Amino acid sequence: MVNRVIKNRNNIIPFLGLVVAVVFFQVTSGGRLISGRNSVVLLNEVFNVVIGASGVLFLMAQGDLDFSMGAIVGFSGTVAAIASNHIAGLALPVALITGFACGAVNGLVCAGFGIPSFITTLGMSFVLKGFMVMLLGSGSMGIPFELNEFDTTPIRFFTMLAVILICWAVFGYSRFGKQCSAVGSHPTVAKQSGINVFRTRFLGFAFSGLACGLVSFFSIIRGGTVSTSTGSGFEVNVLNAMMIGGMSITGGWNSKYRYVIIGSLLMAVVSDGLSLWGIDLMTQELIMGCIFIFAVAISFDRRSVAVIK
Repeated sequence: MVNRVIKNRNNIIPFLGLVVAVVFFQVTSGGRLISGRNSVVLLNEVFNVVIGASGVLFLMAQGDLDFSMGAIVGFSGTVAAIASNHIAGLALPVALITGFACGAVNGLVCAGFGIPSFITTLGMSFVLKGFMVMLLGSGSMGIPFELNEFDTTPIRFFTMLAVILICWAVFGYSRFGKQCSAVGSHPTVAKQSGINVFRTRFLGFAFSGLACGLVSFFSIIRGGTVSTSTGSGFEVNVLNAMMIGGMSITGGWNSKYRYVIIGSLLMAVVSDGLSLWGIDLMTQELIMGCIFIFAVAISFDRRSVAVIK
């Protein structure tokens, strides 16, 4: 019994943590956490993170990491803003295409040339931030006012629901989703089994970039502008959600889509709960950092260190 609990700790602890966090903040906030007025705040808190986490799951299942997510969000938003000032309807497709292209470059460099993912994506983040400064001149750029009509709660909710359902189905039931876990478990064995490891890793990065492109669109229409700070820290929030949700940094067959949901909700509840307490942003980041270290400590599979890419 004890061994079964230890084996399933990645499934049990995050779920219990979510339940405890909801009850705790609901009581200590005087019932304000789960209320009609605060439900929109919770949706906004979880929206970007759950979309980003849904995209990067395919990558993390392979044992790869993406530290360029924030930069991709910012750069995709910048290109989309420029395009929208010519034709407003181009904002969404340009954001998606740019995000996908950035992810594809990451995949080509990482999977094609064998460069570790954290080095590849970290380098990409610097490159994209440099391009943002060149395009924006260290300032900001507005978008057409008519795009603000897409910044509504129903659109955000149904967009998030569609992303969740699609990614859940693809990761859990498609050949590609299973191949991601196989590559994360052991790339050499996966290759010997007939899996195209290059294509699987390439598509994983491209999918992560596509999710960032979608996040960038909703980020710029919510703020009405794009600046050099757009997307800043996004990758940290997503990685926090994945680790807190129970995702192992080494990937493999233990990767589950429910980690995305649990982690994103837990991040949103803790962040919103601390805000309801009046805790300042810097203290919130300190608390999140402590939670992240704890989550990594309990989820890290030391037997798989050799396959982290």
